[in-house]
Amino acid sequence: MSSSPSLYLSSKQSILNRPKKPPSKANVSNREYEYMKEQRRLEMLRNKANQTRLRRARELYGTRTERTEIRDQQLNDMAFWKTQKQKRVQAERDYGFLMHCTLI
Repeated sequence: MSSSPSLYLSSKQSILNRPKKPPSKANVSNREYEYMKEQRRLEMLRNKANQTRLRRARELYGTRTERTEIRDQQLNDMAFWKTQKQKRVQAERDYGFLMHCTLI
């Protein structure tokens, strides 16, 4: 039984002989950074909840002028988003028309 040389890999080609690389710097993170990131996120959520709570209190228990201001702001917001939607729909129609014309 002779072993043929083709069954064995050359020691030069072995993956085990590759030099070790240092870890990528892109993946470096530490607990302090992650903790601070999580704390910023939680603080943002607390602020958002507090703003919502204050807005609802003004809507329910505010003076007549505050409630009027809130209603006017809501109407302005609805009008703004309605015009944004109309612009988007018109742009989609124009794009569809242009695509139709190029296919003809």
